[in-house]
Amino acid sequence: MAGMTRSELVSMAYSPAINVRRFLGDLIEQERTLAARPDRSKDDEDTLREVRAAIAEIQRRGLARSG
Repeated sequence: MAGMTRSELVSMAYSPAINVRRFLGDLIEQERTLAARPDRSKDDEDTLREVRAAIAEIQRRGLARSG
């Protein structure tokens, strides 16, 4: 998921082949892992920002599939 934008992550979450709850859980786990890293690189910071934005958007939209 590194290098993906918020919109790419959100689009992926709502694709038919993806379980939204599981995907959201994976994003949250990635956010925790990156946030706990004391030696984050610029790329890690960018990824963390995009992951947090994607989590927030998926939570706003809800776990139901929507277009």
